[in-house]
Amino acid sequence: MREIALSIAMATLTLAQTPTSEKRVEFAVASIKPSDPSHVGAQTFFRPGGQFIAMTAPLKSLVCFAYQLREHQVAGGPPWFDSDPFDISAKADYQADNNDLRTMVRALLSDRFQLRFHHEMKEQPVYALVLGKNGAKLKAAEKAGFGVGAGVPGRLNGIGADIPTLASVLADRLGRNVVDQTGLKGFYNFLLTWSPDELQPENQGPTLFTAIQEQLGLKLESTKGLVDVLVVDHAERPSAN
Repeated sequence: MREIALSIAMATLTLAQTPTSEKRVEFAVASIKPSDPSHVGAQTFFRPGGQFIAMTAPLKSLVCFAYQLREHQVAGGPPWFDSDPFDISAKADYQADNNDLRTMVRALLSDRFQLRFHHEMKEQPVYALVLGKNGAKLKAAEKAGFGVGAGVPGRLNGIGADIPTLASVLADRLGRNVVDQTGLKGFYNFLLTWSPDELQPENQGPTLFTAIQEQLGLKLESTKGLVDVLVVDHAERPSAN
């Protein structure tokens, strides 16, 4: 019994002396300044080494980035919420991954912008992604791949992609939620090409809606649905530093 008690005591002592491995969820340093009025084009991104950079980014863009939302999923806020741009440079004190960095951005918005919000389910226009008249024209993939590549305007390259991923990428392009109602399971390879709106009518290629029908055998139907919306209750301009 004495040996058991001693073992338990030693184990307790070892645990007590083990340093915590919890990571910080706040940036070690962060600078926020109003952007130069002559600058245009909001950018928000992470850099290796635990850095977060924002350039010419209104608070609404920062909220969308931090919570991985599209603009139609964010409502409310003061009059300057989606107009006054900010430059931000922030850095963690360890090699934070993107998940940790996103958590730190959320903490930064809460602390420096005094951001307060709640969620509501609101009815909004959405697109339903359904099967076309003659069925899908997708090539089945044996397993999951890289998903949907969307780096080139007017081009989506599916490599082992599932339909929910395609719906999400289409929603980014259309600025409206896309609900998968195809009933298709598994993974697919496809190439979708169309003429972006800004190139119409100079480039007479198909629109995105036409290309989806002709090339994928799918269809986008306009409808309404409940969308989770982040509603901003309070926000303040941060003091420049």
